[in-house]
Amino acid sequence: MPDSLTSIRSLLTFAALASAVSVFAANGAPAAEPEVNPTALMPAGNCPTELFGADLPRGKDAIRSQLIKLTTFAEACDMRADFHAHRGALLLNAGWSQDAATALEKALLLNPELPGAQLDFAQALAQQGLRAEARELVRLVSERADIQPDLKQWLRDGLAPNALGQSATGSARATALATGTDTAWAWSGLMQSSVGHESNLASATHTTSLTLYLTSGPVEVPLADSERPKAGSGFKMLVAAQGVRPLGDGELRLNVALQGRRAEGQVVADNQLAEGAAAYALPMGPGIVQGSVGAHSFSQRGVYSYKDQAYSLKYEPHWRLADCKGSLALGRTEQRYISSPSLDGNYQHLRLEAGCRPVEALGVDGPAETIFGLATGQDTPLSANRPGGVKNRLEVYARHERILALPLTSLQGTLTAWYRYSKSRDEQIFSGLLGTDPTQTRRHDAGAGYWLPIRTGWSLGFDVESTSQKSTNTLLNIKNLAVYGGLRWALN
Repeated sequence: MPDSLTSIRSLLTFAALASAVSVFAANGAPAAEPEVNPTALMPAGNCPTELFGADLPRGKDAIRSQLIKLTTFAEACDMRADFHAHRGALLLNAGWSQDAATALEKALLLNPELPGAQLDFAQALAQQGLRAEARELVRLVSERADIQPDLKQWLRDGLAPNALGQSATGSARATALATGTDTAWAWSGLMQSSVGHESNLASATHTTSLTLYLTSGPVEVPLADSERPKAGSGFKMLVAAQGVRPLGDGELRLNVALQGRRAEGQVVADNQLAEGAAAYALPMGPGIVQGSVGAHSFSQRGVYSYKDQAYSLKYEPHWRLADCKGSLALGRTEQRYISSPSLDGNYQHLRLEAGCRPVEALGVDGPAETIFGLATGQDTPLSANRPGGVKNRLEVYARHERILALPLTSLQGTLTAWYRYSKSRDEQIFSGLLGTDPTQTRRHDAGAGYWLPIRTGWSLGFDVESTSQKSTNTLLNIKNLAVYGGLRWALN
């Protein structure tokens, strides 16, 4: 979506809103659930209207499955306004507001007299932070002389009680978002438990011996077997939640995650992770500015303990380039190593990120999303005597997610694959005993997961992750392969 509505789009949008108001006014009260008009502007012979004339499915997996079905008829139904309206509603409910706005805008260009599509379009704009445009359209409609007083008040309040005295949905939700009167929290959550096997549970070095550079010359010291990698089984538990609430012209976002791993027979390999963050996103110019603050804590029983506080400022423009959206972020992380305070430091970084998702679903596997990122920064020590001194870091990463059907079946699950490369270089030597060159470390992390829905909210699947780290400091040479399978419950 562009950063502002063009004059022709505004006129079409206004016409659709006015049409919706006339429909509401004719009935004497706003509709509790506006429906998409099935009338086609230019019917296509092979376009099955029954496919997108029904109610929307519940749950993101069911929504994505229907999006895949719509892909088959994308060409035949390209000139059907109701097709694009239904597809836009699906994308909106799946959380892809920008793609939804594109589909809904096309529906309104084909037929401006689709009240359901207009209200969904208003909600999509509001979710992208374009509340000023949505609010202005609602304000113009509410000031028309031919609007009934009760309907005018409803438009201003953004809420419409139905006959049972309950809060209305659909059109009321869209109007509330547009007018800024919707202050309800929208929550999503996830719980996952899994069991598996790792080749290096305690992230021990793969080095069998260590060379120490003494005044008398280099001496090779073998490492004890207790310091070597230990393979074994593990149990993981993850709980995460995210909340979003409109606040003023922007949006407040909260998220928290807790994860623990217990290794069978190896207490030293047990670890716990906790993290949380709060962010506020506000439309500004041709994009959205987001400020966030967060905290992170990780501990490995009896061995390692770490925590940090992070602050960032991100700007995300509305424009797209080749179906990709970009963002730029500046951040600072205050790192505190509880078990080794001499390593404490502050990490300042710059992060560039692009998220790519085709506007039209392509291929039999439906919509897909790919995220690319690049981060670079400098870790400055709090103590002038920190081993290694200042650290320069570079990180490159990619993540891809799509719906993928199992071979020879109609079962469709979510496939996720990711890769991350990181590099760090110290400006000073870590220790004279380990050599005279500053430490340089390179790390490759890659993983894949596949989760198959088994019923509403529940999925069965597995994750595979590989880690390979090589360094001029041989103690930092680490390898690990982890395979876990389990059960996941998600609330969307």
